[in-house]
Amino acid sequence: MINELPVGVEVTSTGIFLRRKNNSDIEKYFVHHPISTIFEQDML
Repeated sequence: MINELPVGVEVTSTGIFLRRKNNSDIEKYFVHHPISTIFEQDML
């Protein structure tokens, strides 16, 4: 069902961002994922 595959994946303290290749200005889409909380706890 996913037509656009993300070019890059960035993991930050706020969550996981996917950069799509169709957007020239490289917008970041926030993906809600349980693993983001794990990274937050790890950084603390």
